[in-house]
Amino acid sequence: MKRLHLPIWFLVLSSFLPWLQVTICAAETEPLPSIADTTASLNYHGGFFDVYWDDDSGQVLLKIDRWGDEFLMLDALASGLGSNPVGLDRGQLGLERLCTWKRVGRRVFLEQRNTRFRADGAPAAEQRAVQDSFASSILWGGLIVAADSNSAAVLVDVTGLVVADRHEVIRTLKSTDQGNYSLRADRSGVLPDRIKAFPDNIELEAALTFAADEPGKQVESVAATGEAFTIRQRVSLIRLPNQNYAVRDFHPRVGSFSVDYADYAAPLDRSMHRRMMTRHRLSESEPIVYYVDPAAPEPIRTALVEGASWWAQAFADAGFPNGFEVRVAPPNMDPLDVRYNYIQWVHRQTRGWSYGASVVDPRTGEIIKGHVSLGSLRVRQDRLLIDNLTRSTSNSSTSRAVEPHRCTCAVSNANFGLDAMLATYLGDGDSGTEQSSSVALARIRQLSAHEVGHTLGLAHNFAASTYGDRASVMDYPAPRILVTNDNQLDFSEAYGVGVGDWDRFCIRAMYGPLGEKPTERMNELVAESIDKGWIYLSDADARPASASDPRGNLWDDGSDPIDSLGNAIEVRKLGLSKFDDSVLLPGETSGDLVRYFAPLYFHHRYQVDAVVKFIGGVKYSHSLGGNVDAESVDVLASEQKRAVRMLLNTLEPSVLAVDPSLARKLVPADASASAWSIEMPDGRTSPVFDPLSIVETAAEITLSGILNPQRLGRLAVQSTRDESHPGIALVLQPLKRHGLKLLEPQSSVNETLTARRIFAVIVSSGLKTADSTDARQDVRAAMRDWLSELSDSMQAYAKAHPSDHDAESALLQQRIDQFLNRPDLTYPATSVKSPPPGSPIGTNP
Repeated sequence: MKRLHLPIWFLVLSSFLPWLQVTICAAETEPLPSIADTTASLNYHGGFFDVYWDDDSGQVLLKIDRWGDEFLMLDALASGLGSNPVGLDRGQLGLERLCTWKRVGRRVFLEQRNTRFRADGAPAAEQRAVQDSFASSILWGGLIVAADSNSAAVLVDVTGLVVADRHEVIRTLKSTDQGNYSLRADRSGVLPDRIKAFPDNIELEAALTFAADEPGKQVESVAATGEAFTIRQRVSLIRLPNQNYAVRDFHPRVGSFSVDYADYAAPLDRSMHRRMMTRHRLSESEPIVYYVDPAAPEPIRTALVEGASWWAQAFADAGFPNGFEVRVAPPNMDPLDVRYNYIQWVHRQTRGWSYGASVVDPRTGEIIKGHVSLGSLRVRQDRLLIDNLTRSTSNSSTSRAVEPHRCTCAVSNANFGLDAMLATYLGDGDSGTEQSSSVALARIRQLSAHEVGHTLGLAHNFAASTYGDRASVMDYPAPRILVTNDNQLDFSEAYGVGVGDWDRFCIRAMYGPLGEKPTERMNELVAESIDKGWIYLSDADARPASASDPRGNLWDDGSDPIDSLGNAIEVRKLGLSKFDDSVLLPGETSGDLVRYFAPLYFHHRYQVDAVVKFIGGVKYSHSLGGNVDAESVDVLASEQKRAVRMLLNTLEPSVLAVDPSLARKLVPADASASAWSIEMPDGRTSPVFDPLSIVETAAEITLSGILNPQRLGRLAVQSTRDESHPGIALVLQPLKRHGLKLLEPQSSVNETLTARRIFAVIVSSGLKTADSTDARQDVRAAMRDWLSELSDSMQAYAKAHPSDHDAESALLQQRIDQFLNRPDLTYPATSVKSPPPGSPIGTNP
């Protein structure tokens, strides 16, 4: 029999356990001190919850006397990391959570209610059944340090609630490959000078230090010390709005965001899926007011005010002539204070997205606070995009610049002194500088309106560029640059002015009065919008690489995307023909020239994405069941063929070749340009500019769209519905003809080399699609046949023109043949898609 040898430390500890239990029990049964005695010497902040600060211990204490009452908790970043790829920005809002305080003995729990599953209007027993069926979340627990014997009030140490990674910074750092950071409690704490208490909200802030032994490159590039960086985190406790707010049901033809939940009390003949529009509370006596960050410099600040103010006209049209205002914030206003809608100016090391976020009551969809984050480098990026066009053509007297916009909205009829401020801002720059700055400011106005629109509850409408002469600021606009009859560039209509028809419709539908029959009135408004041809396609319709509706696009322009691509090619050609180092600003070096060249070279890229959607294109709309015919419609084969012809123009050597004299001017950047490295095109001749790799990149933009597996699959389907439709051959036959022409000598050695690179990308793209398990079996079979035909044609051409057949052509031929002749076991099969869950309900079959 084996003897059990217990460690001495275990025996010693066991002898003390009874004493420890008695001590703990005694501590728990001792009466708590009174709140008055405990807080007598503490700093007091009275508000929604009474807050006390203990200077000696560094603790923040909260008086709680409303048990079970719901409120919102919000986390946010008061200061940021400064890295766009990581995304921890100043002013970034986290999640709003519906919470209650729960007392259990001498502990207090902060419990988050689960609002995704409800039983609207049901008896208490039904509501309890739903609540008990889906888990809530205890977010935090703390000790009661004092209590009143004659009331329910207790005093709780909430330091641990505030000094915690509420914003999930560690998770963000890990997901962006920035290392294994941890929160260092010894270097973190509540900031007493930032404690604020108001009747409807309290604001608590802490300095949080995150440390790692092996910091990521992005953190090292922006933090004072990569091994340990400190940011400020805000925790807000917010009183819920009163119930005098009318919930408005979501409609799929109105471009709003929504709060969604499952209603388990819904009748059997109604959907359980409930959706509520997100929108502000609005009355004739209380306008929606937005404040612009005074940190934005002039003339940008004024442009932000102007752009945001465009919404005033939409509210006036909806019946609220004084329903929307924009003001410059006073210097002492707290951007994160939930009482204020705020447009914040945010700096990062590199350019990035701007955001329109909101604090929303999850019970009703009511927007409590709108918060816009505008990246300060966007205006400089806009200048970069346009400088290479405006400054290189600025000597022409016929080149037309955009005029500084004079706001004609309901808020103001003045232009806020923008002309004078532009002169101060621009100094004595040349006409090209003035043009690019004017265009950039026009874009900032539009961006301000766009992001504010999100905080008003509006979603993107990526179809708005195709009707009504830019019908919405909620689209992503491309600058409208036209080529004049005398071969000059016209920027006079670069960006639109004011909100569009779609925006005004959305504000009417979301905020306007609906009368005693709101459903009928909403359907009337939607029917009117359909009659006027106001199409709505948002992110899910436009962003995927396989998106099918050619009307929904990002950064496109014009009612006819195919013609607009032709215009973009002409603008690009003219810009490249005049491109030189005159685009450089004072203080920039010759190595910066490639930063200007890259966006000009890829000027056509987004319009390519738009035209690609004609191939296998299917138009459709969203609607409520029984109200509108939502049948999908195939794009005409003739239009698809026209799109293919235009796209093949972007694969012409004369279009993609980089002039050798220009390539020699694109010298390597110096070491100080590392912050701008994202603007530099990649190549294989580092550090020298690679004029052929950039050709491959441009060709891949077109070919990845043309040969998208889902797109080709739709072509195959369309040929079964229309016998005259050529199916996949609509793309493959003209692409093969174009590819074979690229094997021929071109007008110059440079263009011949360019043609070879384009052809190489055609081959690699074809191989990729043929090998894709995402493609239908018939698509893969067609691609194999196409590759076989291409190989045969290459062999025939090589025999007829042996002098044109070089080592690279032989290598491409070999790659195709190896793919076609490989064993079946190495050829990945197209998997069969699984059906929806079967029996038993809720599991996979």
